[in-house]
Amino acid sequence: MASVRLHKVSELFKREISQIIQRDLSNPRVGFTTVTHVEISADLKHALVRVSIMGDEKQRRTTMNELNKAAGFIQHLLGQRVTIRTMPRLQFKLDRSLDAVYRVEELLTEIHDRDEAPPGTEEPREDESAQARDGPEGSEDGSRA
Repeated sequence: MASVRLHKVSELFKREISQIIQRDLSNPRVGFTTVTHVEISADLKHALVRVSIMGDEKQRRTTMNELNKAAGFIQHLLGQRVTIRTMPRLQFKLDRSLDAVYRVEELLTEIHDRDEAPPGTEEPREDESAQARDGPEGSEDGSRA
């Protein structure tokens, strides 16, 4: 039964922390941030807040530093919004799972575009270009080994 409670508290924290970051955190160095998941320890003393941040690596580092600096402030505002006996200590961690999703999507789009290209406009694959360079016999000078 405790896991159901933890799940509900995690979802509530996720929603509230998202709103706090968007509306109440007036730090221009915090980029576009999405709270993707909140993991709360069983004793409710620690909460790991996973966030996805849009931008390059420098923007992500800056935003992560600013979020961890503001963790106490966010925790304070969260305590005002959520009634809970013990407010967990917040720690922010970058969630890179969306990066992998975007990369897979790019690769699928590339494959799809290549498959729909008119005949003769495709770039040769590595194995085809090696065969064209080496000739039908398998060596560059055409002699057999």
